[in-house]
Amino acid sequence: MPTPNYHLKHERQLKGWSQAYLGEQIDVPGYYISRWERGEVTPSPYYQQQLCHLFGRTAEELGFLQPADPGPFATTSDPMPDIPFLPNSEEHAHGPNNDHVFPDSGPLSPDDAKLRQKPPQTRQRPLVRLSLIASLALLVGIIIGTVVLPSMWHPSSPAHAQHLTMYSAATSGTPTLSDALQTLDENQWDTAANECTFQDGGYYLFNTQSNSFVICKEEARTFCNFAIQVDMTIISGDGAGLILRAADNSLIRFRISPDGSYNLVDADPTVGFQGTSKAIKGLGKLNVLTSIVQGETIDIYANGEHLGTLQHSKSPSCGQVGFLALKFSQSAEVHVANLKIWKF
Repeated sequence: MPTPNYHLKHERQLKGWSQAYLGEQIDVPGYYISRWERGEVTPSPYYQQQLCHLFGRTAEELGFLQPADPGPFATTSDPMPDIPFLPNSEEHAHGPNNDHVFPDSGPLSPDDAKLRQKPPQTRQRPLVRLSLIASLALLVGIIIGTVVLPSMWHPSSPAHAQHLTMYSAATSGTPTLSDALQTLDENQWDTAANECTFQDGGYYLFNTQSNSFVICKEEARTFCNFAIQVDMTIISGDGAGLILRAADNSLIRFRISPDGSYNLVDADPTVGFQGTSKAIKGLGKLNVLTSIVQGETIDIYANGEHLGTLQHSKSPSCGQVGFLALKFSQSAEVHVANLKIWKF
């Protein structure tokens, strides 16, 4: 259950400010302040800095600090190992093809107990087997890293400045479509019950079905060559992102997750790439997602950082745009705002 941020609420009330007025001071909608004060989400570091400056208080005094790190000697569980991306191993409309299970080793067998009682030299053979297994694992990792992934992944170009220039050029000027996504208007966004809805002055996606993603699209328009940008906050769940060129049961998916991972999956699900980026922020933090779609080339960005390029896309030349909310194990709630689209 969320813990309300009484510190932030108290400082606002001392000033005699409404939530809407405070939001105007840092250029966010008033319902952002409401959700921050209720403890449903935490402001990103950028907005924490703005609020600290505005109130003349520290992050601790405004209730933004997370619990202290218990230190290197604290007992913690091991993180789940990363699973390499391979075609068709990512999430699909009804979830991933395979469950990845990491069983516990269980109690010691009688034979294992006897081994533990023997002198160390009697365990040399298992150590040799372990060494062989490690060598094989290393060889598999080299094959994946040098053969499989390069065939699927167009990493960011060394000419990073070129991508930044393209990003700046594509997102400058007056957008063809600009929608704060605060209420239903002439832009015909999905409002499917319990999945895509306008509430609390914002547009939300909800997903309670395991191993699936919910899609919410704008039904009135199609786009061919364009740049799209949106503010997206993953409040809970395993991922969220953009839907591009959706047409005839075909679409492109750009997904980010709270752990910093991302992927781009083409209309042909065997085509795409994945990675991780420190630019991607976690649960409750606002991420600005951008994609530039030109012909068969798709570029994706998170918070201004270029994540990668997909060439020779098999997607339709034009289609609808939308958003997605992904659930593997945790029910998903995603907030989107400030959509902008520039046509080329």
